[in-house]
Amino acid sequence: MRNPRKMAIIGAGVAGLSAGIYAQTHGFQTAIYEKNGVAGGNLLGWTADGAAAEGSLRLLTGTREDSALHRCWCEVGALGGVLTVHPESFFAAMEGGKTIALWQDLDRFRSACAELAPADTQTVEKLCGWVEQMKGFSFRTQKPADLCSPFEARRASGRNGERGRLLTRLDAVPLAAWAESVQEPALRRALVEAVPQGATLGELVLQYALFCNGDSAFPMGGSRPLIDRMVKRYLEVGGELQLSMPVEEIIVANGAARGIVLQQGGRLMTDWVVAACDPVYVSRTLLKNTYNVERRLQARWDAPEQYPPVMLARLLFWADSDALPLFYTVSFPTPVVPAAGGGVDRLCLTQYGDDPTFVRGDRTLIAVDVPAQGRTSFRYWEALGLQGTPYIREKKRLTEAVQEALISCFPGLRGRMEPIACHTPLTYADRVNSSYGACSFVHAAGAKATSLTGRLPSVSHLLLASQWCGNTGGAHIAMLQGKFAAQRACADERLVW
Repeated sequence: MRNPRKMAIIGAGVAGLSAGIYAQTHGFQTAIYEKNGVAGGNLLGWTADGAAAEGSLRLLTGTREDSALHRCWCEVGALGGVLTVHPESFFAAMEGGKTIALWQDLDRFRSACAELAPADTQTVEKLCGWVEQMKGFSFRTQKPADLCSPFEARRASGRNGERGRLLTRLDAVPLAAWAESVQEPALRRALVEAVPQGATLGELVLQYALFCNGDSAFPMGGSRPLIDRMVKRYLEVGGELQLSMPVEEIIVANGAARGIVLQQGGRLMTDWVVAACDPVYVSRTLLKNTYNVERRLQARWDAPEQYPPVMLARLLFWADSDALPLFYTVSFPTPVVPAAGGGVDRLCLTQYGDDPTFVRGDRTLIAVDVPAQGRTSFRYWEALGLQGTPYIREKKRLTEAVQEALISCFPGLRGRMEPIACHTPLTYADRVNSSYGACSFVHAAGAKATSLTGRLPSVSHLLLASQWCGNTGGAHIAMLQGKFAAQRACADERLVW
């Protein structure tokens, strides 16, 4: 194409980089504008004292080499020849003196439950049967539903066959309600806490099945090198990446997006704009509350209980490896930890010692998640953030409280751990402009699975692309939404895909 169509992409997270790579390789001249000094968005990774630190990623979906999702990750440069860590357990929970893990080996899980939770044998067998059925589930990766012909739509919907029908049935069941029939408290905790609060039974079964099938694992090095590989791929195909370049406004003229205004000054005129960031921020800030978003997306904002946001504080520590539990991720009871004006009595610990890049001498990186209590929690942190010093003081207090909670459960950690960082919901809000500091979301039982187009009814040549446009959140959803945005632009311009 002699005069390629110009596209401005707002945000250099997974979705923005994916949109840039796919658009750049299909006829567009793209430039990505990122407010931060490094790319990555929600995937926070860096180097601390010579070792890797991971601020967000626990498992990446799409790591099985023969899966369609893995092929997409390879197309954007994120995977392909990258070693992955496959933990033995998906999740574990400690309660009442027992610890029950969701092992990758389902026979091992059955055996452990037969010993530790004999009264729940029938429930465990039913769950394992669902997980076995759900193995091999395939995500829609070729193109979005709104671009499919009737034949393609039927073929896509039939690709999962009985697995898809099973997932639909299980998605109608609230996980917390289903787990009430589980008699062993440790097993009940493991099942409910393995996925975010408010999730469905279908979400648990799907995520556990992907893990058991090898399609959910941890890429060596974590999110920082993953993003760096995507940036390298984007630059190799001719894209332009502008860091520390926040966008102030999207220019709309005659009902079409025609460019962006930079906070540092200057107006850049383009043929297309892709907003790879939080849709609430796009609507309220970049479009000055002037244009309505897609009605189905607006419905999600109006009913957050149907799409519960994942909000948390995440604290990182170096800890002596021999004092840690044997599980990759484990939840455990603690004395009440004051958090955001309230308190929590359970924490979730993830240790990254299976990946040598997260080990420093005899110490390994651990991440401790403290669940946040909705929008009230965010407003608490936001108010402290406006005051400056009280915010720093509260983060220090939370760090000390979490340290003491860890020591109460794992006494061997006393004097053998040191803090690295404390990320609050305000961290996510500041970094990626996410509404109320949410880092992801799930859909609740009864929430209809809707296909969002990423389009605004009254503005053409503007597309939304982020995890928030999927039915659930996650890095794999962000990557696919970036691809779909590029496909929609190509379809409108009648470019061959």
